[in-house]
Amino acid sequence: MSKSWREALAQAVTFSLGRPGDGDGLGAHDALLAILARVDQAAARADIGALIRETLDAKPPHAAENFFPAVYSALQAIPEPRAAAILAEAAGRHAFRYDKYAPARGELAEFMDARMNAVLVKHLLAALNSVLAAGEITQEKCLSITDRILADGGTRTNPVYVTALERSIRLVRRQQPDKPLVYLSIGCGSGREDVGSVTTLKQRLPGLDLLVAGFDPFQRDAEKNLIRSALQGTLINRELAPGETFASLAREATGRADASILATERYALHHMGRSPACFLTEIEGATLVSVEEPVTALQRESLAHRLATIGYDILANHALEQRFGGSWVSEARKDPALFGVLYRRLEDLEAQRTAGVILEKVESVYPATYVITYPGAERR
Repeated sequence: MSKSWREALAQAVTFSLGRPGDGDGLGAHDALLAILARVDQAAARADIGALIRETLDAKPPHAAENFFPAVYSALQAIPEPRAAAILAEAAGRHAFRYDKYAPARGELAEFMDARMNAVLVKHLLAALNSVLAAGEITQEKCLSITDRILADGGTRTNPVYVTALERSIRLVRRQQPDKPLVYLSIGCGSGREDVGSVTTLKQRLPGLDLLVAGFDPFQRDAEKNLIRSALQGTLINRELAPGETFASLAREATGRADASILATERYALHHMGRSPACFLTEIEGATLVSVEEPVTALQRESLAHRLATIGYDILANHALEQRFGGSWVSEARKDPALFGVLYRRLEDLEAQRTAGVILEKVESVYPATYVITYPGAERR
């Protein structure tokens, strides 16, 4: 590994995680650098080049510092009808959901980001396998990483998040006081986080009558899910059908056709295989509160930063799996296609403020985390 590449990786890790001791300083820096050091950047770049040739029928860029910006420039040169045709064919092959009514070039850019990320996920998971085989990331290190994740969640992220949920409930109650209210957790996983959120909401809002539903197509053991066992809620373990929305799905699942819907997702959208624009169409008819780690232009346009961003996502989920159980990352280590990533863009979220979106940065949390409220989604 060249000195310049090593330094680029170190800078990218510091950008994502803060300086050791300042942000996530309990082992994540060294563990992430160990993974990144084993990624063959030349092979990853070659694989992305093959993807560009195959999907866009375009010559891949050569200059390392201009690699991703050059891809975006090539995308902008594609006529809208051609972009729509590429999307219709390629997105179908890769089960990627996009907004067919949005500008095709923009949705094609999201699709290409997802596919380029998939290439890097493959190389990062191979690197993780190598690091684990060498004993460089131990169970103890995983526990120290999750200690920090849980501490930040409990003392910093969750207070902002639950306050946004409470604010949204009060608003919906004022607008539709006579309707039942469904709390829909999108990408609920085990439901562990939702138990805490719903419990806190009921403490803050005495007498709150809240129907609970969880959406996660990958849930295999519904009987053990805490949405059902602890919250007496409904678990939805199928994907949206064509033309269906999360609001209509929640109303159908709970049997309350007249219900107001408060949807929530925590770090789930970027693993759901759809563009952000598509997701916004799918949450129509609901108020939405999200927790996300959106990416900046630097994190998209630099290979080192993109690797650090995705690498930490993999590392954090691997560490959480060691603490709480589960099999997502362990299965993805054998089949990387199971770990898809497409992060929302920070500049897009900033622009959406004019449409009423509330964007709240959680202070002193790494990677940079935001609580996002879409109050205008309730348009029924």
